[in-house]
Amino acid sequence: MQSRVAEVLESAGLVLDCLPRAIVIIDREGTIEAWNSVSTRFYGWTAQEAVGQSQYELITPPEMRELGRSIVERVLEGESWNGNVKVTLRGGDVVRTFSFLGPLRDADGAVVGAVCAADDHSQLRDLNEQTSALTDRLVLALAAGRLGTWKWDATTGSTTWDPMMEHLFGLEEGAFGGTFDEWVPSASRRSRGRPRHAR
Repeated sequence: MQSRVAEVLESAGLVLDCLPRAIVIIDREGTIEAWNSVSTRFYGWTAQEAVGQSQYELITPPEMRELGRSIVERVLEGESWNGNVKVTLRGGDVVRTFSFLGPLRDADGAVVGAVCAADDHSQLRDLNEQTSALTDRLVLALAAGRLGTWKWDATTGSTTWDPMMEHLFGLEEGAFGGTFDEWVPSASRRSRGRPRHAR
C-alpha cells in the first residue's frame, strides 16, 4: 500500500532534483521516502539505495541519533528547525552541515513526515574564508593605489562614497550627499583643480 508521504510526493515530480540542496524526505518513523540527486552527490548513496532505509541508521552518526530524533519529533509536531548538524557520508566520513527541517503536510494539513535540506557546512566555510581573504586583498590594493570606491543604488538613485573617494574629490569625510547633482559639481571642482601639463 502506498504511504501517505508517497501520496504527497506524487505531485512533486522532478522538482526535488531541481533544488540546489541535498533534500531527504522521511516519514514519521524516520524512513527515507525521497532522496534527490544532490543527496546522491553529497552523501554518496543513490536514491535506490537510500529510499526505504532509516535516516538514523544511514546518515546520522551514532552520537547524534538521540538529538536527531528529538529534532524530528519537534518537526512532526509542526515546528521548523535549522542549525548545524553532523552527518555520515558513504565512505564513513562525518561532516558538518547546515540543515533545515520542516513538516511535510498532506492535503488536509496533517503532518505525515519531514523535509530535510542540507548544505555542506565545510564548503560554506571555505567560501566565506575565500571571500574574506579577497576582501582583505582588495582593501590593501585600494589603499596602496589611493583609490576610492562608490556604490550606486539603481532603484533609489542614491550614491555612497567611501572616505578616500571624498578625499579625491576634495570633500571632507561624510560631506558627499549621495546624489548625482552633488557628484557633477564635485567632479568639476576636481577637474578644475588639476595642474595643467606643460606642452
